[in-house]
Formats: sequence, C-alpha cells, structure tokens
Amino acid sequence: MSKHLEHGQEEDRDVGKIRELLSLRSSAPTFSSDKKSVDRVGNFSLKEDLAFWKEFYFSHGLRGVAECLPKEVQLAPTEIMIMEAMIGRYGFDTAQILPSPMIHLKYQFADQFFKTTTSGEVAGLPGDQHYNTPGYCLKDGVSHLNQLGELRDDRMESHRSYRPYLKLYKEGQEELLHLRNPELIPDLALRYSNDGLSGDTLFEYMLEQRAYVEKNHQHPDTSCLRSLVDTKLGNGILFAGWQPHYRRVLIYRNNGIKPFIVRPSAIFPL
Repeated sequence: MSKHLEHGQEEDRDVGKIRELLSLRSSAPTFSSDKKSVDRVGNFSLKEDLAFWKEFYFSHGLRGVAECLPKEVQLAPTEIMIMEAMIGRYGFDTAQILPSPMIHLKYQFADQFFKTTTSGEVAGLPGDQHYNTPGYCLKDGVSHLNQLGELRDDRMESHRSYRPYLKLYKEGQEELLHLRNPELIPDLALRYSNDGLSGDTLFEYMLEQRAYVEKNHQHPDTSCLRSLVDTKLGNGILFAGWQPHYRRVLIYRNNGIKPFIVRPSAIFPL
C-alpha cells in the first residue's frame, strides 16, 4: 500500500472520529451541565488566550466586549475531545475568543468596532502600510454602516448565539487551496458543515486582521482574497483583503478577478 493511500485512510479515520464525536455532542441532553474549567487543550493555553483577548479588547477601547467574556474557559468533556481531534487533524494553531454574535452587527457597537480595528498607527509597521481611513469599504464605495441591516451572520443562526465563543484556526495560509471560481464555495461550505467546521465572518475577519498586523507587522491577504463564507450580503458572496493602494481593508461583494481562499475553522460556544 502506498504511503499516499495510507495517509488518505488516516485522514478519513480522523474525520470519521470527529463526526462521531459531533453526533455525541448534538445528542447529549446534558451537554451544557457537565462543563468544567479548562486551562489547556492540545497546544493551546486557553487561560493565556482568554487573558490575551481581554487585554486586546481593553487596549482598543472595547471595554464592554472584554467585560462580557467569561472569567475562565469552560468546556464539556465531549467538546474537549472534539477540539483535540480537530487540532490533530487540521493543525489549528491560533485562537480567538469573541463576544456573543448577538452584538456583532448592532449599529453603535459595529461602528465603534470597525473604526477601532482599522485606525491608529501600529508599532513596527512601515509607514506606508498604516491604515489610511478608519473602517472597511465595499469595493463599490458604499459605506459599511449603510449595509449592516443587510448582512446575515451565520453565527447568529446558532441556538447558542447569545454566548461568547472560542474559534480555532490555522494562521498560516500556505497550505490552503487558492480558488478562482466562486461557484465552488457553496459545496465547500457544505463539506465544512458536515465535518463540524466553519468559515469566517466579517466581524471575525476584521478582528483577526488587526491582531495579525500587530503581531506580524504586515497585513494578511495581500496577494489573494479571503472568502467570508459565514457572512452574507443579500445574495452576494463576500471577499476581503488588504488594498495597499488605498491602505485599507476592502470588502468585495463578488470576486471575478483575484484568487481567493476559504479557510476552515472550528467554533466552541463558552
């Protein structure tokens, strides 16, 4: 048997194990009652991750967000097993801890959030890469605040949407497939859903890009766009990326020009 075939069978077993755990989670009637405090899962120090994100929100003027996060990360045993299996299968190495999706697109909060994550100088970032204008901009020039009522966030459709949540993903993008046909996205999103995975929302992306810039002193998504498969604007598919000429984050309703990526992630309500 070839090594390639053996590797494929191992991946199938990993996915099968994850799906089995997901079915146990969805059928457990006492899922939320058996949670316990967890400091570390796999290569993640969740205690440190929680402290980092609380400080991040505080330092960016989002005190209300920091104060609504839990005092500690609590997970059920099944969730821990799912997390460990997904870390092993997908190589997740980065964590976000976010507030309840119910507040993501509220007008006053969103206005402050989008301006906060796209303004001010960043230490270590070259001068010609600093944000030129607060907020993101749709490629057609429509103000983002005029579009909030039209956005649909998949996180809000979860029955646990009132809770803060933990998101895991792999920061590096080198291994991700660069696509050119947006018609492939629905099938890919369905496959993610079947495997217990998610994509990115606009809110998560704007938060991630700022944290990435402060950590790496460069902008993500400069050579290709990111498909934000978990946020919808009407019937359009959203794509995001850094535009050096305008020195701001641009959101594209549809994309027929640049290659793009769809990045898997995993969501764990807290």
